[in-house]
Amino acid sequence: MMSKFMRFIYSATGTWLIFSVLLFVINHRIYSFRGLWLIVCLFIALVLSILSYIALFKEKRKLQPVFAIILVLAVSYFSLSKLMIGGTWIHFFLNKSYYESRLKQVSAVAEEEREKSCRGECYIRSQSPLQVGFHYAHGFLNWTDIVYDPSGSVTKKERPNYGYLVASEHLTGDWYICHFSD
Repeated sequence: MMSKFMRFIYSATGTWLIFSVLLFVINHRIYSFRGLWLIVCLFIALVLSILSYIALFKEKRKLQPVFAIILVLAVSYFSLSKLMIGGTWIHFFLNKSYYESRLKQVSAVAEEEREKSCRGECYIRSQSPLQVGFHYAHGFLNWTDIVYDPSGSVTKKERPNYGYLVASEHLTGDWYICHFSD
């Protein structure tokens, strides 16, 4: 039989994992919270690790706390290292029609009206060739965006100066995941 304390640790870890996946996969308008979530994950990982170590000394059955420690470490690793890229991929493909329709709307207007036509949902990185960025996760001093770039210049080592761009990965077609940092 599992104690209430262990049930709390397991349910909190499961809730943390489910919420993390849903946060990174579902909505495209919560980019600020997505970026801060990585900091929140560090705090949650610390608290759950401490609780798991307390359970290791408190519980009579040592296997459950040991498994809880392993589970917290695994969810921490997944949440902090794999979720940003994997979540971006899944998010993009689930919301691809939204991004393509916004791109179509922006590219249909005159160059001087494009930024205004974004209405805060995107931004123009370049007019020629047209590069449109969509906010994905904005954290403290770093952010990740989904960028439409038909020239593919965001992936070239000798790319033009795009400010804070530090890395990019190809999604599909002319779409890229771009990582920025201050």
